[in-house]
Amino acid sequence: MVRVAVLGCLHGALEDAYRTILMINSSAESSPLDSSAAAAKSKPAASSADVSAPSSASAPSSASAPTSADGAGASAPSAAHAPSGGGGAPEEPSGSPASQRHASAEPSDANDAAKIFVGGLAQTTTPYALRQHFAQFGDVQNCHIPTDKYTQRPRGFGFVTFAEPSAVDALLADGDKQNIHGNVVDVRRATGTQSEPTERSTEPVELLLVCGDFQALRNVGPSAVITVEALTRDIDAINIKPKYKIEAIEKDFHAYHTGKKVAPIMTIFVGGNHEASNHLAEIKYGGWVAPNIYFLGYAGVVRYKGLRIAGISGIYKSQDYTRGRYETPPYDDDSIRSTYHTRRFDVFRLKQVNARNGLRTEKVQPQKGVDIFLSHDWPSGIWNHGDYARLVRSKPFLQDDMRSGRLGSPPLWDILHTLKPAYWFAAHLHCKFAAIVPHVEGTTNTRFLALDKCLPRRDFMQILDIEPEGGVTEEAANDSSLQYDLEWLSIVRGCESLDSTTRGEHVLPNDGNTRSGPSDTDDAHVVAHFEANGRDMRIPPMPDDPTARLATEQSRAFLGGILGIGSVRQTAAAADANEIDLLDDDGGGGEDDADDDNEIPLDDDDDM
Repeated sequence: MVRVAVLGCLHGALEDAYRTILMINSSAESSPLDSSAAAAKSKPAASSADVSAPSSASAPSSASAPTSADGAGASAPSAAHAPSGGGGAPEEPSGSPASQRHASAEPSDANDAAKIFVGGLAQTTTPYALRQHFAQFGDVQNCHIPTDKYTQRPRGFGFVTFAEPSAVDALLADGDKQNIHGNVVDVRRATGTQSEPTERSTEPVELLLVCGDFQALRNVGPSAVITVEALTRDIDAINIKPKYKIEAIEKDFHAYHTGKKVAPIMTIFVGGNHEASNHLAEIKYGGWVAPNIYFLGYAGVVRYKGLRIAGISGIYKSQDYTRGRYETPPYDDDSIRSTYHTRRFDVFRLKQVNARNGLRTEKVQPQKGVDIFLSHDWPSGIWNHGDYARLVRSKPFLQDDMRSGRLGSPPLWDILHTLKPAYWFAAHLHCKFAAIVPHVEGTTNTRFLALDKCLPRRDFMQILDIEPEGGVTEEAANDSSLQYDLEWLSIVRGCESLDSTTRGEHVLPNDGNTRSGPSDTDDAHVVAHFEANGRDMRIPPMPDDPTARLATEQSRAFLGGILGIGSVRQTAAAADANEIDLLDDDGGGGEDDADDDNEIPLDDDDDM
């Protein structure tokens, strides 16, 4: 089991994110009472930084607020609040007997067989909302949501007692997850007078996943470092409005890149539509942007403590989907947008995962399903599998695009049904939305969760305990290093000759619909390369000291040898001499990209 923190749109708020996670981990190491008391003493409750809906109900409901990145002393971004627009849980009329009974009732031990524990509740969920939801399974006798002794805030878990134990059986037959007003919660039988989180409560967050808009700006701020590869200043390669560039410059990623600060936990991210695209283009196959901070690439698969994590960067735009990666810095008004658009080539590569059995890499690294998939964009149609009405209430301007099919990414929907990951996390639309997508076989579901951007009073973070498919060995569970996925390396090597850096249409076998997996030759090459170099699957970490990063360069050369391209630092500017333009192209800009910096009509505060 790995405790994972998932973030929506980061927008450079890296320091605030890490501080929030460190508070969660600090509270997890102490008793719930002590952690709450410490939080209450450190700052007023009104400034607390709450993290909504931990799946196991073991993250603290309150912690002291870190100051904002600019040092102004503002409260840290909070995930405790539902998106604006009336998307919260329904409230029972105040003063009603039922409301008073639910608010004051304590869990009863009289009928434990008919009682369930509900973990991962949003801060806005009320006892009345619990009663409304669980009444579909049987007569509900009592609902109780404990509150923090000092802050009086909900602690993120609750209890429901039915009239008959058979209602619990009916509920659990429906699965151990429920969707309450867009929030996925855990349900299980209550054990005795259980009123505290389970034994997982002492486990710290080990992994941070960021669903885009990371903004890895290396050469801004007081400690600016201009790297040899930075053909333009990173801030000039990011597609945001001028007023937001001032805010982006004040962020602190450059301190992590130079080693002045070190990420406290392993961090993995995919790109969004507001990124330093020149930086990410240098590591398009995936790589470290700072110690402990790893970019998955335009598309990628890695492993961590038994979890198989895949992802794809960017957003979908039909006019660029079938093109090659032709953009090179410095970007013009057209290419600064098109460079982050998802390409069919990357979707094609991801669809080769688990396409065949009997690979040699399986003997070195067991083949398994994808546990987690990360994207910035939403799969098209995902809204049909969650609380559509609540989504429309919170973002009414999305309704026309959802009805017309213009919203979201059709290729991502294809990937979802091809790879069938256990979890899918996304961002982009600046709201929290949960869905459960059943697959045709009827034996598996994909649990989808989109999160908001990292701002005060937004649902930007979720804490989950995720069990790797098929379990995990003791050795893997104790290994905190990030690892290559050997099947993915075989796929990347096999597809390299199909890559294109031209603006014309990128022709792929069977229009990209072929799903055959890596060839025996590429599979054997990857295994032989690891054996010949005496390497295990660990991705060599980036040293904290920038002057000692030769090891990272050697790692890139090693990976380049696997892929057969000499160096993975190759960018679109260094096109393969064997690549040709397969179709004539007039060099025009294709469809109008004028609205691309805002793919949805966001409010002014959402414009970033």
